[in-house]
Amino acid sequence: MQKTTLFLILTFLVIFTFSESVAYAQSSVCGTDDPYEYYRGTNTTWNPETDPNEIFYRAFIDRNSELLNPSFKVNAANARVIPVVVHVIHDEVADVPFDEKIGVEQILSQFDILNQDYRRMPGSRGFGSGADMGIEFQLATKDPQGNPHSGINYLSSPLTAHSKNNDANLKNLIKWDQTKYLNVWLVKSMEPAGYATFPTTIFNPNDGVVILSTHWGVTGSGTAPGRSGRTAPHEFGHWLSLFHNFQGGCGTSNCNTSGDNVCDTPPTIEKSEIKGSNPRQNSCITDNPDLPDNSRNYMDYSGDDYVDMFTAGQRTRAIATLNNPGMPQRYQMTTDANHEATGIGKYAKPKALFWVSNQNPCINTEIKFTDYSQGYPDHWEWSFPGGTPTTSNVQEPTVYYTQPGTYEVSLRVANITDTSTLFVRTGFITVSDTSYTLPFTEDFEAAVFPPRHWKLDNPDFAWPGSVKWDRWTYESGFNQSTACVRMACANYPSMGQRDGLITPSLNFTGVAHPKLSFSLAYNTMYFERLAASGSDPISYFYDYNDTLAVYASEDCGQTYQRVFYKGGTDLKTTSRNSYNGLIFSQLAQDEWKKFEIDLTPFANKTNVQFRIETINGYGNHVYLDDLHIFADTASVSRESAMNQLTAQVFPNPNNGLMYITTETQSQEEITVSVWDVHGKNLKTIQYKPVSKQTVSLNLHEENLIPGIYLLKIQQRERVFSQKILIQ
Repeated sequence: MQKTTLFLILTFLVIFTFSESVAYAQSSVCGTDDPYEYYRGTNTTWNPETDPNEIFYRAFIDRNSELLNPSFKVNAANARVIPVVVHVIHDEVADVPFDEKIGVEQILSQFDILNQDYRRMPGSRGFGSGADMGIEFQLATKDPQGNPHSGINYLSSPLTAHSKNNDANLKNLIKWDQTKYLNVWLVKSMEPAGYATFPTTIFNPNDGVVILSTHWGVTGSGTAPGRSGRTAPHEFGHWLSLFHNFQGGCGTSNCNTSGDNVCDTPPTIEKSEIKGSNPRQNSCITDNPDLPDNSRNYMDYSGDDYVDMFTAGQRTRAIATLNNPGMPQRYQMTTDANHEATGIGKYAKPKALFWVSNQNPCINTEIKFTDYSQGYPDHWEWSFPGGTPTTSNVQEPTVYYTQPGTYEVSLRVANITDTSTLFVRTGFITVSDTSYTLPFTEDFEAAVFPPRHWKLDNPDFAWPGSVKWDRWTYESGFNQSTACVRMACANYPSMGQRDGLITPSLNFTGVAHPKLSFSLAYNTMYFERLAASGSDPISYFYDYNDTLAVYASEDCGQTYQRVFYKGGTDLKTTSRNSYNGLIFSQLAQDEWKKFEIDLTPFANKTNVQFRIETINGYGNHVYLDDLHIFADTASVSRESAMNQLTAQVFPNPNNGLMYITTETQSQEEITVSVWDVHGKNLKTIQYKPVSKQTVSLNLHEENLIPGIYLLKIQQRERVFSQKILIQ
């Protein structure tokens, strides 16, 4: 949705507030009239179709529609960086503890959280199912006079016992140029946990963000239960012109004037109730398509432990704000000139960060590293002990490993400041050389999970409430076995999150018709609710449906092809009623269904992996058991003799020189290849055959060690394979 309404508050200071809670960092209704109601109430003739800023937003979206794509890639070189100054207001009364005078470590820890969330950083809680905002926040290193500075000011004042009605007096204590810096004031106490000013077209002397010191950062006084530094991402979102999900209420089917005026965040009923967790609810039925509330969004009122995403529409709105020349306190903030004036971006010490496309590759599988470094580095020094190459100076190198094992990776970056930082991930890459032949079976009866050589992909692993595939013994497995695997989607409010269970590598050499089968038990979940308050009660049903997908990879997980995809009623295996939140449990044997997948496109591939993935819809539990990957002998037996390739290999054993005789009626090219036991291709030759032909194969130049190798001869779909012994 493209709800792009930006309300011109002019000289009125718009404040978004949240009452303090021991458990939840941003849990409260607004303490002032919300800007949506205020603006409409005092400007009844305002028209979003003619407002110049709304016209700017719509034009910006038209020019930059790629930002609305959730998969749009933001990289370290084009992220927008905002300078921040933190003013710690404290009260140093004798013999009275002053936890509000928080330390530098706690202040810095909040910036890690902000950048994890706004950059959707892999390996962190911020890697939810949403979009990379492409925005970073950095402490200023220069004051307004251009002098070196820490970006942190400490000031003692009784105003640290703060009331939102005293906003101007607090901010008049200390503030830096608000056209250059995002000013943050941290206080000891106030009724909300934080509030922020919305961007305006006229200079606002009180522009900035106020947050409780105990709700800033994740060390020191920021470690209370239920707090994980998510007040600041929420408040900074308001500063970037993002509304609450419920700001405009349910409204109409026009997503530009409903909810938060962003079209890919479903609207939520006005004055949404406070939530300590994420309820399964759909409070508005006016949106089209009608979608459940997105309570995982940073701009919702869920507690710290339950939010992990922005949407692509919110990204577009925030970036449009930074590009709007009508917003004097935002427009110049991310320019190179302002970076130089405030000492951030490439004018400050960089910070090295990275991730990789595949942490668990097979040997000789290429993997790509992604640079997430901050500070616009222009020099990279990668180190890959045991990898090929072992070092690199390109920004995002591709690497492979020739031996199994666990490997460390490090990156040092530098920029024009001639300073550098080093970032090391120990035990980051685990390389496997295990390849199974068919048939392959997994019944999940063994107590170890994931099973040996399987891999578990849990993208939001970094927070304690995440749900993942697990071994389940409390329900009957398929065929009354003692165990199966389960994805507890009914307990998993992270809508759209994908979680994978990945098989070991399999060798399909000589298998013309491979197949995969598994048994599944699943039930849909649906609810009945009344319409929004203030309207006539309406009985309305809505579904929460999950999806199961299976992907196959020929390159050990680097790329995948989808081979199975079913969700909702197509995936349902039982006739049991799932009305109003009945969690699917106590499985009966007739509630299991067997699914079978034809894998013929992967015939004779030497290194095939499968990813069994749930796409969470906050619906019901998914149970899986009795997985088999096998050769379909029935299909093989149906092939006619003319489709078989006859060959002889001699001598065998040999010293690396052998002769191959093939018999075929076809003139099509024959490919001869030699493979080691790890699935690595050592040599390949091709030739045009006659009806019966003998060719030589010389492996002396490959310097092979004595041992067993696999010889494969292939002519289109006709395959001959044989083990050879080199002495």
